[in-house]
Amino acid sequence: MLNTSAAESSSPLAARDGAGVYLFEDLDHDQRQWMMRSVRPVALRRGEWLFAQDDLARRFYLVRTGGIALFRQSDTGEEKIIAVIEAGETFGEEPVFVPDGTYSLNAKAVSETSLLAFDNEQLRSLLSNSVDLCLKLMATLRRREGFLLDEIEQICLRNATQRVVAYLLQRTDDVEAGNRVHLSIPKHMLASRLTIKPETLSRVLGRLRAQELIRLDGEAIAIVDRKTLEVENRCLQCNGRSWGCPGPSPLGSPAGLGLRGIGGGASLETSRTHNHT
Repeated sequence: MLNTSAAESSSPLAARDGAGVYLFEDLDHDQRQWMMRSVRPVALRRGEWLFAQDDLARRFYLVRTGGIALFRQSDTGEEKIIAVIEAGETFGEEPVFVPDGTYSLNAKAVSETSLLAFDNEQLRSLLSNSVDLCLKLMATLRRREGFLLDEIEQICLRNATQRVVAYLLQRTDDVEAGNRVHLSIPKHMLASRLTIKPETLSRVLGRLRAQELIRLDGEAIAIVDRKTLEVENRCLQCNGRSWGCPGPSPLGSPAGLGLRGIGGGASLETSRTHNHT
């Protein structure tokens, strides 16, 4: 359900305003303009809800500025962040294949956020006439399914330190980002995203900083020793299945080998040999 308390403008938008929507890439000008007829800009304050789980999914959204947290909430009010949608990304398309479909997650703004809200009925009409558009949306849904499977792996097979290391490396995969991770969400939300407690996240970051693997710069985290983190993360990914690799060290485990002795183990560089081929 579109949040009627959010600031919303009825002024028409041009077709170019939808240029950032991946679903519109193969549409001609007239089709894009038709989709833009019912689009509305939405403004949210930090912490303001956009929709709740099981609300009727009438619209999907493009984030223009700010960010949206997609999450589940327990009966006690505890939140589990599933994903944070940032500028240029879309969300809410999944129910379009189901008449009277509903949202499977809650959504709220993590900061001052502006969105474009698109009508799902109009998208459904386009899908009924375009196999290519259907395939593109299905590919996106398959990618999101893979993302959720990765989340299950993180929760079941990795401890807190391993999840933090993987997150930092993933966030700096882009060469242009350098070795800095700019935190777009509060640390308690990041902890929820990684399925760890906020105090655990603080301890892990503190240990990595003490071992001179990262540096904390306000709202950013700089990776100081990326090579060591990458070696360990590759071992976490192969989990010992790569020929000649002894498998990941139990980071943070008192009895195990840790990153430069995190958790009481010996130095990773001097105590382990990794051969990923």
